[in-house]
Amino acid sequence: MWKIALHVNVMTVTIGMLAALTCAFAFAIALRKNRRLMVRISQVATVIASAVILYITLRPQGGWGNIGHSGRSLNLTPAAFLDDAAQPHILAWEELILNAAMMLPLGVVAFTGFSRRLFGLGFGFALSVAIESVQWLTKSGRSSDIMDVAGNTAGYLLGVALLLAAHRILSLGTANRTQQKDRDGTTVTR
Repeated sequence: MWKIALHVNVMTVTIGMLAALTCAFAFAIALRKNRRLMVRISQVATVIASAVILYITLRPQGGWGNIGHSGRSLNLTPAAFLDDAAQPHILAWEELILNAAMMLPLGVVAFTGFSRRLFGLGFGFALSVAIESVQWLTKSGRSSDIMDVAGNTAGYLLGVALLLAAHRILSLGTANRTQQKDRDGTTVTR
């Protein structure tokens, strides 16, 4: 992960956001064409993406044989992030951005798969808390950090926001095309 963190800069974040926005629009367009199919695809994609995220975040440092043999670290103080971010040799901002970037695509696809919007909104937070809890419980050498929960949740909610914005923009375009004025000034939906 740290090798990737060294490449986090304005250009890579911009490219990532444009790619996410493009995916959100593509997903919103597909939703409009065949909602039932896209909900099923969303549910399958959510399971696959969640499994990949769980593997990436729960893999112990040093391999699976190190579960229970490494230390555990817990940070519940957001102010510690500000201390770390002030240190030039610590990549605190880069790690926060990577956590958000990891969960952003999940936010785009997962929200649609939930029948209740509240579950769709809370899924990213719940998954993030579960990840950090398991990291701490397994003594895998990974640190459990409240800022990881914040970054993951922010990325997930940004993905949801991109999808909803794309859907809204597409809805506005459709509404403008279907409502036209008739010769006598009455609005006609076509």
